[in-house]
Amino acid sequence: MQDFDNDLFNEGNGFDFKKEIFKFLRHWKWIFLCVIVTVAITSFYLRYATAIYQSSAKILLKDSKGGGLASQLEAFEDLGIASSNSSNLENEIEILKSRSLINSVVEELKLNFIYKSKGSLKSSEIFEAKPIELTYLGNSKLLNNKKEIFNIKITSESTYDLYDVEENKIGEFNFGQRIGSENDFILVSNEEIHKKVGNNYKIVVIPIKNAVNSLKSKIVISKVGKRSSVLSLSIKGENQSKNNAILNSLIDNYNKRAIEDKSKVIKNTAQFIDSRLKLISKELFTVDSDEESFKKNNKLTDLASEATLFLDKVALNEQKYIEISTQLQVIKFMQEALENASQKYSLIPTNLGLEDISINENIATYNTLVNHRTRKLDNATELNPTVIQLTRQLDELKINLKSSLQNLYVTFELQLKAIESERRKIDAKIATVPSKERQFRDIKRTQEIKERLYLYLLEKREENAIQLAIVEPNSKVIDWAYSGGLPIAPKKKIILLAGILLGLIIPIGVIYVLDLLDTKVHDTSDVKAKVKAPILGDVPKSEKVNKYLLDKRDRSSIAEAYRILRTNLDFMLPEKEDGTAKIIFTTSTVSKEGKSFTAIHLASTLSDAGKKVLLIGMDLRAPKIMQYLEISDDKKGVTSFVKDKNSSLDEYIIKAPTKENLYLLPSGFIPPNPAEMLLSPRIKEMFESVKNEYDYVIVDTAPVSLVTDTLAISKYADMFLYVIRAEVLDRKLLEIPQKLYTEKKLPNMAVIVNGVDHEKGYGYGYGYGYGAHLEKKKNIFQKIFKR
Repeated sequence: MQDFDNDLFNEGNGFDFKKEIFKFLRHWKWIFLCVIVTVAITSFYLRYATAIYQSSAKILLKDSKGGGLASQLEAFEDLGIASSNSSNLENEIEILKSRSLINSVVEELKLNFIYKSKGSLKSSEIFEAKPIELTYLGNSKLLNNKKEIFNIKITSESTYDLYDVEENKIGEFNFGQRIGSENDFILVSNEEIHKKVGNNYKIVVIPIKNAVNSLKSKIVISKVGKRSSVLSLSIKGENQSKNNAILNSLIDNYNKRAIEDKSKVIKNTAQFIDSRLKLISKELFTVDSDEESFKKNNKLTDLASEATLFLDKVALNEQKYIEISTQLQVIKFMQEALENASQKYSLIPTNLGLEDISINENIATYNTLVNHRTRKLDNATELNPTVIQLTRQLDELKINLKSSLQNLYVTFELQLKAIESERRKIDAKIATVPSKERQFRDIKRTQEIKERLYLYLLEKREENAIQLAIVEPNSKVIDWAYSGGLPIAPKKKIILLAGILLGLIIPIGVIYVLDLLDTKVHDTSDVKAKVKAPILGDVPKSEKVNKYLLDKRDRSSIAEAYRILRTNLDFMLPEKEDGTAKIIFTTSTVSKEGKSFTAIHLASTLSDAGKKVLLIGMDLRAPKIMQYLEISDDKKGVTSFVKDKNSSLDEYIIKAPTKENLYLLPSGFIPPNPAEMLLSPRIKEMFESVKNEYDYVIVDTAPVSLVTDTLAISKYADMFLYVIRAEVLDRKLLEIPQKLYTEKKLPNMAVIVNGVDHEKGYGYGYGYGYGAHLEKKKNIFQKIFKR
């Protein structure tokens, strides 16, 4: 163990900058050669690397909501239902990147067919001016699941040679000739094929799903500004024309899809209105027949003139009655539509004139989710997480709609009852009017309700038809796809600079490779470089160790190291004024660093000095003390004391063998919740009890980087001995003890470097084993550093 005076307040080692520089300069020729080679390689790469271009487009979202459907409530603005659409850019971005939409682009542009012109060292992709074009005539399902590669050499204006993947010639064929038996295809040429005679081409046919996945990963869609409704679409690829065609096709298909979605809702609403008109027509015919029969049977002509004065009084009341009755009938229609839908998740009619804005918004949201779910089901099953989420939202919306409609129905019924009550009062005043007039008025009122509802539905049908004729897409194209013309990759200047840097880094890396491979801690100098905590000393590595506790007569290097450690403790931990025990915790960064070893022999060495010492095992997850000392463990100890509130601590303390002043408190059984158990008030009670009965309390705790157990009880320690094992701990992990020391999470922290191999030149090693010839060393336990 090194001198405590030198290690207690270490300042770290210096860095010889001049030495490091000359270490590289000695090899300047090799470094210069590496730079020349790397620059030559990068230049060759830039000469034949494929240029990558970027194309961009911009669209303005005019009127979208949720899944891209525009609101269909404009026809009901006369009833106070206003359109409240706001562009949901996130949802529209997801629609633009959906697999179904991209699949449409792939099929439209045949992006699963890749044409390349083969050169001597590199191939370039062809998109627009293709001299040849491949067409499949067989089973398209095979095309969707199989990858094919065709190597072609044009031999004349009418013939070509076909090669397989390994460049083996299959045969010579004519353009337009049908080839193959199972999945037939033909190869056709364009008008300028005579200019391409002798050229080689490669056609790669990939499954459509692979083409969709590839294209989906390349398209980038983002918002332009925080409050803007403009989306920017971009894509990178080696062919500018192809990039532009992809973005333009994506925008076209997106607008077509939006128009289809809007039209679907409008058409569904039209069908619903038509079905209601048929029903109301029958009911109106029945009411008209009742009026005609009533007049014929009672020989009546014009009874209205007999009650003109009274009708003036009830006109306003009757108008309210008719309006509420109309709303009740519309609610019934909506309830029937919800209950009698032909499919479980189908579109709900809109534009029926409900006055409740929240219900209309819920209906629009429901239709949006139905369309979104239908599109998802085109490319996924009902077990898809997104489909399951949409189905759950639809079920919840449907329940909310039913509840809202029922509540609205009850409200209108209450209003209707109030009007009927008022009407009875008026009827009492016109008791002189003949009963036939009252009966006729009831028939007339029903007739007016049916007529008004019929005319209202006719009006809405016309509005719906007009709306279908003027459906517009969700977006307006601000900029069609365009490319800057210059490649964005590879960046020549950056790559050349990288080549130069690589030429410097390679030789420097070779010089340092051995040092970089060695990342372990070897001695106190490695610890000093990163940890500013005082180093209490080091413990040498030794293969000759005893099975039991250190003996007073032991003159081994390990025994002497712990005696020096015992002496150094007096500098770090003076006597307490209240005379209570000095509580010392041992911990480490990871397991197998010798913290339990240190705790055992520190306690043994202190007891040899006549101190009454208690060794507590507080590593509740992996207790080792009883195992190291080869003492029978009955699984009773700290955990038993904490669990049994009525037990005494003395029940679990045992005397150490061969040591008069050393006592042991084992960890006990391994609990399922060690972190929570260490927060028990019984832990505090335990430390309060032992500090008055012993001179020293040595506590073996868990590694701090693996669990938080040690930090939970750190407040009870007077000092922390942080054990760092040489040849085991990585130097990168020295940040952990340094951070703990800087943040003062471990009180009065000092470091012990364990297992230093002095035979390899690490450390000093003086003073160890002095007088060892007086008696033979005894092993403490076997294979101590393999635990």
